[in-house]
Amino acid sequence: SATIASAKIIHSLADHPLRCLAAAQQIERHLWARNGSSTAGMALNYSSSPLCRSFRDLDITLVQLSAAGLGIGLGARRMFSLLTSRFDLDGYLCDPERRPQGVPSSPTSTYSGVWVNPPRLQDPEHAVALSDSFFTTLCILVTELPSPPPSTPADDSSLRSGLRRELLHALAAEPRSHSEAMEAATSASSRRDESAGISGGGSGGGALGDLFTVVLRQVGSQKNQSSTRAASGPSAYELKAECCDEYDPSFYHLRRQDHQHAMDTIGRLRKAKASILNKDKPDRVCLPMVCAPPKAHPRFLPCRLVLHLPAMDAALRRCLLFAITGGKWLPPEEPTAAKEENSQNDLFSDADSNQTTSGIAGTDSVGTSFSDRRAFRRAAAKMNRRSTNSSSSEPFSAAVIAASSVSCLEVLQLLTLQVHTLEECASLHLMQPTIDDDAKALSSSLSINRYLGRLIHIPESLTDAWALQPHPKGPLPSKGSGKNRGSILGLLVALYEHRSKHGGNDASQPSDAKADEGHGGARALTENGLKWLLRFVHALVDGAPSVKAATRSATLGIPIRTGGLSSNSAAESTTPVWAIVEEIRETVTGMLQDIPDLWPKEDTNKDTSAADKENVKNKQARKAAQQRVMEMMRKKQVAFAETIAPTETEPSNKMEIDNEGDLCIICRCDDTDGENNGPLGYLGHVQRSRYAQMRACNEISPNNTLYQTYRVAGHRGCQLRKSVAMDSEPMVCLPTGSIVTVNSCTVSDRYDLLSRRVFVRHCEKRPESDDVITEGWASVQSSEGYVILSPLSTLCFSNTRWGSTRPVILQCGHAAHLKCVETHTLSLHQRSMGEQPYDGRFAANIEDREFLCPLCKQLSNILIPRDGCSRVTLKEKNASEKISGAETSESLNELESLEKLLCKLIPSE
Repeated sequence: SATIASAKIIHSLADHPLRCLAAAQQIERHLWARNGSSTAGMALNYSSSPLCRSFRDLDITLVQLSAAGLGIGLGARRMFSLLTSRFDLDGYLCDPERRPQGVPSSPTSTYSGVWVNPPRLQDPEHAVALSDSFFTTLCILVTELPSPPPSTPADDSSLRSGLRRELLHALAAEPRSHSEAMEAATSASSRRDESAGISGGGSGGGALGDLFTVVLRQVGSQKNQSSTRAASGPSAYELKAECCDEYDPSFYHLRRQDHQHAMDTIGRLRKAKASILNKDKPDRVCLPMVCAPPKAHPRFLPCRLVLHLPAMDAALRRCLLFAITGGKWLPPEEPTAAKEENSQNDLFSDADSNQTTSGIAGTDSVGTSFSDRRAFRRAAAKMNRRSTNSSSSEPFSAAVIAASSVSCLEVLQLLTLQVHTLEECASLHLMQPTIDDDAKALSSSLSINRYLGRLIHIPESLTDAWALQPHPKGPLPSKGSGKNRGSILGLLVALYEHRSKHGGNDASQPSDAKADEGHGGARALTENGLKWLLRFVHALVDGAPSVKAATRSATLGIPIRTGGLSSNSAAESTTPVWAIVEEIRETVTGMLQDIPDLWPKEDTNKDTSAADKENVKNKQARKAAQQRVMEMMRKKQVAFAETIAPTETEPSNKMEIDNEGDLCIICRCDDTDGENNGPLGYLGHVQRSRYAQMRACNEISPNNTLYQTYRVAGHRGCQLRKSVAMDSEPMVCLPTGSIVTVNSCTVSDRYDLLSRRVFVRHCEKRPESDDVITEGWASVQSSEGYVILSPLSTLCFSNTRWGSTRPVILQCGHAAHLKCVETHTLSLHQRSMGEQPYDGRFAANIEDREFLCPLCKQLSNILIPRDGCSRVTLKEKNASEKISGAETSESLNELESLEKLLCKLIPSE
């Protein structure tokens, strides 16, 4: 009874914290939405900083203590089983099972049986959310272990490491001021440390305050402030690119929303980090998903053995299978017509047997009809269920993997943590002989051979699965051998070849996956982490002397066989070489041998790459900028010399006036700062006006040639006849668009009305012969009412796309940079939203982008580019746009003649 009582106490020490952790994760993912906002508020306080230090963090520590074992805990194996049970994932995170039944399902299949479905949840989507939270909790349990005890009373390495980790993730989420960064970093310090130094968000001194300042200088840099007047507030600090590889996607003191912003920032900083590690070829560098976990207390180190359990490998393998199948927990079946026929025959045979049984059971008509209805209901349900499954699922192929949106970020993080903790856990039984027997047996069995064997191990149920067979038999092609597709390494290779942008050469792959911009920083972290993991495994079988050497090879992109890492340090030279079994080496090498873009390709032809061309272009741009600066300095020297010795012909301050006119009135800089503040332009105000139309209509005389020129507008053309009579002899029919001149028109003597018949003159120009002139009578308007001839005077303003209005621009003559003007207008909008006074509050309509000139207070709404911009002449435009076709050339000739005629008819100002 005493043993049972102690076992219950040991179990309850881990069971209750696990229930709290699982419930908080479920509530955070909206699985208990009907319980109201009070439950959500409790979960928020339980897992949000700073209250989480008194709630969730203590529960995590208790679970870690129980997982470490040492006689007072459950141990790693039983803790993993309990964790799976509390997250309701029994039957999900394990290898799929088959129940033997019938004959083989197809001639090519050697294993007969049906897949055993996992337990049914209230909502099928809950399993996805629960698995994500399960793996996130595992990452936290093995990473955020208590720090080691100080070696001396003055040892502050643990506090420094905690401050660095908290501050790094706080700056990764967003730039913070000094006080905000201090408030975020103190969440890692204990109450004893706070009482000795600072508390909350204060800026005080003490040992903790000095240590925080040192850590801030190491991981953060002061953000560049703009020189405009709109920039205000305290200076902000942002994360350095050198420290971006220490980011943890599952860090527990950041919310999920903050992690989304942090991943975007880390994705950008990792590119800068690659340029630091390899300036010439930064594309060679590939950083792991996460770095090595921080140092932990020796008492809690056995907790990390949970990463190397066989049950953990099965859970990771099942989740990878879920990812490549597009969200299915079971491997897809082979699509055959024979299966459908057999299923239909079985369905109808069940219905016939039910009918026969009901007929034999009794002679009552009521009982017979009832049993018939029940039999046919079962048959209809089976038919509906099978038809739904067959219609909703498409045949499994590489396109299914490419279209899969299932995230495997946490799985790749756990696989990377396995790499980082392999040597530590393998030597744990030697460093701590007092650990449990189970942990000691697990630690002593760890080796490189055991690790590689776990990666290529295929469970018995997946050995003959059609979807995981090599390409001639299976649906997934591979550049490698394609063997062991059902293993962890085989599933990783499938993800890399058919889903990642590095190996995805298939046309069916979506373009957003190739552009690396579909899911922001999370996709970049996943793809780089997957590539690094495959590189690491390949480096191990290529002869890496240690895990550290393989890690360095995978990060820098230098294969072991090329000898690029031959200069090993003294520490690496003393490390014994791993003795890898030749069968395992050949299997892994064949799976990874010819995978595209896994290792950088050596350019044997020494051709100029795109990066080299970009460098040459940048050098030319910098050289041109230096020449412009030197020319400006020379002009300033000349201007200064003229001010000292003025000439009699022209004033000495002319150059100074020109230079002063080219300065921005906001930042007081010239156009040489265009790279920072944009191009320089002149402020102005533009508005629509009918001034040009009214002047043209008033100043042009009615006897002007413009009012006598008409254009054939009818879609049937214009018929010219010899006399005024409508039945006179026709002469020629002018096509639409022809230009004619009205010489005379007829007026009725009796009614004094203008007739619709006019005498016109048409001149047809021919390049090879003389012009053909035709004169005759035509109708301005048909009897049906549509217009045949339209005066050109109506085309000047009313029939254009702009109507009768034209833009009128007024300038004040002051210059400003484009970004300076944007910052100035943005500050006006901010002050307006805050109901604060600003320039032009009652004179300018900022909703219509109006503002006052900061110098002369004239109303402005545009920035006109300064003289010197590139212009495209009419000849260059015509030369660049060659138009073919007889009809198109005739239309262009007519438009050119119409333009020349309008230029002659409209009087100049």
